[in-house]
Amino acid sequence: MNEVQSKLGEGLTKIQGSLNQGKQKLQLVQEVSQIKSSQNTLRLKRQEYILKIGEVYLQKIHTGVENIELLQELATEIQALDKEIYAYGVRLDQLQSESGEGVECSKCQSPVSDSDKFCGKCGQPVAASVKVETTEICNVCETSIPAKTNYCPCCGTDRRINNMPITTNKV
Repeated sequence: MNEVQSKLGEGLTKIQGSLNQGKQKLQLVQEVSQIKSSQNTLRLKRQEYILKIGEVYLQKIHTGVENIELLQELATEIQALDKEIYAYGVRLDQLQSESGEGVECSKCQSPVSDSDKFCGKCGQPVAASVKVETTEICNVCETSIPAKTNYCPCCGTDRRINNMPITTNKV
């Protein structure tokens, strides 16, 4: 009788663990969905500002009146939105790496998570991934970006032309 209760307890524990994993995955999917929705809202707002710049510039062409201050204000707003959109993209990348997406066993290429010590399919020990990335600060949008990139992933500035400052950080 004790053996049956023990096996039943083990089974219930496994079911509870599976339910908890499912709950965590659902929360992750909800957070990713919320971030993507926020990102899309910001992109739409960005498009509105770009359209306004086009309208102001067209008006300038037709009337010959310059309105550089308004163009500069709109460009500043677009730059702020670009920073937020980029930050959401970075957060999405973090969520995907935390969920173990894209991590594979070095022996059998089965999906494994960072928390796994051994591959569930072949038993191969899972190597701990340690990322050391050097970053620099973009001199245009002041976002921390990977040092090995040629263009700022936030504002698109060509780092080779604009000579990025040597402000490095280890992540």
